[in-house]
Amino acid sequence: MSPGVVVSRIRKHVLMNGLEWVRRHSPGCLASVDSEARRTLSVFRQSQDFQYAERHAILRALHRQRQRMPAGVATVGVANRKGGVGKTTIAINLAATFAAAGRNLLLLDADPQGSATEWTQQRRWRNRFPVAAAKITTVSSFVRTVEQTIDDDTDLVIVDLPPSLAKTSLAVALAGNLIVIPITASPIDLWAARAAVETVSDARNLRGGQEPLLSVVPSRIDDRTSRGKRLASGLEAMGFVVGPTMRERVLFRDAAERGSTVADLEKRSPARREYAALAAHVMTRLGELDLGPRVSADARKPASPDAAAASTSSTAP
Repeated sequence: MSPGVVVSRIRKHVLMNGLEWVRRHSPGCLASVDSEARRTLSVFRQSQDFQYAERHAILRALHRQRQRMPAGVATVGVANRKGGVGKTTIAINLAATFAAAGRNLLLLDADPQGSATEWTQQRRWRNRFPVAAAKITTVSSFVRTVEQTIDDDTDLVIVDLPPSLAKTSLAVALAGNLIVIPITASPIDLWAARAAVETVSDARNLRGGQEPLLSVVPSRIDDRTSRGKRLASGLEAMGFVVGPTMRERVLFRDAAERGSTVADLEKRSPARREYAALAAHVMTRLGELDLGPRVSADARKPASPDAAAASTSSTAP
């Protein structure tokens, strides 16, 4: 049996039957083929087809748990398969913007790197809002973590997800309300974001409704480059709901070390206005869902005192 035939057969069964088929049957298939076929299959296991099938198999398994969040609590995951796109920066500063506006929220640091947690342990943090490290591997553990960590007044949970599409991100997609995907102007980052978008779409199909909603956010954008200028309009032309552009700023490079956020800046500062616009965008998206009277009523109000003015410069629909 030639290597090409082996890979073709296994590819077919992976896409039809998911990861479990490969785990159970690929050793038997390989027993009768030579080392070249084994090497070919090893390459295939790293391919996009195999990775997609693996993610979809995990999604199906997690979806069987069918657990729901506490009533009246909105959950927003910040996700991307690739690091370096400003994911933690967005999660921290978005949470800080909501906290400055008086919202009761929780930030879950589900990234094993713990960057968000370390950020909040620096000298200027001043305990602005609760942050908790979380190990999320299933829908059940996600729901349980939220239930055990929030207080009676919490109505918003923001999750900083790891730079991968492992079980943590899949569980949040299956139980969350909105996934925010930061995308830089790099072609490599655009390719990586495609897998995250596909995962959100698959989770929505499994849930049989409109959740989780998806917003893509141009991140770390340099307006001096042609790619940076065209990214938001290009994403809109592809049919995405696009949030406000988050520009590359020197101040964010040192913010984590100091424990500071955009809430420390003047209200009229460009960075703070951008995050006010992002917070308004998030609340507008959550307002499309029936999340209970508390969240729905708040979604009709500006997310922060300067959000209304900031949103006029946003690219969000």
